[in-house]
Amino acid sequence: MTVEISHFPKELHASLEALNKDIQFEVVAQKGQSGYVIFGVNKVLKRKDVVKIYFWENGDHAEPEILAKLEHTNILKVYHAASVDDDWAYYTTKHCEGGDLDSVLESRQLGVIEAFDIAMMIASGVSCLHGNSFLHRDLKPENLYLDGNNAVIGDFGSVAPCDASGYCKTWTRHSLIYRPPEATATNDFYKTSDVYQLGILLYQLSGGYFPYLQRDWLNDKQKAKFDALTTDQDKEDLATSLIEKRINSGRLLDLATLPDYVPNSVRSIIRRATRVDRSKRYSTAADLLAAMNNVKGELPDWRVDGVPVLHRENKRVRITINGSAIVIEKDVGNGWRRHNAAHVKTFADAVFAAEGL
Repeated sequence: MTVEISHFPKELHASLEALNKDIQFEVVAQKGQSGYVIFGVNKVLKRKDVVKIYFWENGDHAEPEILAKLEHTNILKVYHAASVDDDWAYYTTKHCEGGDLDSVLESRQLGVIEAFDIAMMIASGVSCLHGNSFLHRDLKPENLYLDGNNAVIGDFGSVAPCDASGYCKTWTRHSLIYRPPEATATNDFYKTSDVYQLGILLYQLSGGYFPYLQRDWLNDKQKAKFDALTTDQDKEDLATSLIEKRINSGRLLDLATLPDYVPNSVRSIIRRATRVDRSKRYSTAADLLAAMNNVKGELPDWRVDGVPVLHRENKRVRITINGSAIVIEKDVGNGWRRHNAAHVKTFADAVFAAEGL
């Protein structure tokens, strides 16, 4: 497929034409993005490259050239970055074959340890950003990628410099449902605001309910009011107001929707990372990482293969539903055998029993 440069804003044409000399543009991303994402192939190096063009508002975000200097295992390497004018900038990176975490979550449910490990890798990348006096401000699955077995921060259009106290104020705000309470009424952002978004990320990766459609955040009475409105703007305003109230009251996440096999240690980390009062959160991504490291070795290795399966050394136990009965089965080497000693009434009871075998 040929990408027509003429379809982009006129002020971008010269930069795109220059990039197109080295990169054969193949397709423009169809997912909602803040700017443009173009996939292509480097004509000289024969590698898949990605070009991200974003609205940087003359310094409201990180200097594009500085992004190219960031070096960390969990930050996608920027090959080249530059400003186009006072409004637009771009950067180029490798193409991550594993896709973004949004696509991963759409395709399968992650196990406890896999979800935790991915969140730790992203937190490590954020810690590097903080150490270089940057805040990310838009840590959501769509902006994070799997690169082989590694998870990386791969979108930098929201990255902004912060002062020595870890604070920044910009003209822009990003995704509403990831917006921390302190940023709902203002454009204030802190290192603890990134920690808040990391808490949401761990919640999502662990299987918590987190819809993307604004209407899905409303209760039945609010939905009726929403549906009665006649303009999209009125609906947007109502939903935004109601969602912000949930954010500011600490009712955005429902930890009860996490799978029963997600342990209390993980729930506690999510709860602290997403406190409404930012002074009660982990103060930095490094502090969050330390807390995660402290519990990682104790996590049960639940994986999802159609049904939850607990993996242990030389042992596997799974939980299945047979009609109205919850059944615990053990892998006996040549198949699965029902564990007759276990009589459970709830899924949570089954998890407890399985972990005790």
